[in-house]
Amino acid sequence: MPALLLVSPQPLAGKTTLAAALAQKMRAAGKSFACARLDGGDNAAADSDFYAGLAGRARDAESAGVLIVEAPAGDPTTALAAYKGARVIAVTTPESAAGDVAEYCGAFGASLAGVVLNRVPPRRSASL
Repeated sequence: MPALLLVSPQPLAGKTTLAAALAQKMRAAGKSFACARLDGGDNAAADSDFYAGLAGRARDAESAGVLIVEAPAGDPTTALAAYKGARVIAVTTPESAAGDVAEYCGAFGASLAGVVLNRVPPRRSASL
């Protein structure tokens, strides 16, 4: 089953929100999904409980068409090792320097599917 790994260099960047949105998009498209939150970080237990309550989720990861996995913020080495072949989406905020984000994402190589810049204030989005 394909896996999508959500990572971020800092906590509270929006990985859980993005995972929920992707899961509901899968549900609307008629695809089965499962969400998982890896241990680590202050919000791991709450995120796991939240994912367990998502409507339309598969009963277990093995029966899901797509597995969406949220890694704790920071170094994703352990998550990458556990989910070899997963596509990676990095979630970050405008507070992170572009060079730092580029360095963080460089470690993912061809596994990097994209970067989501979250919480951009309206005054900044107009200049993008």
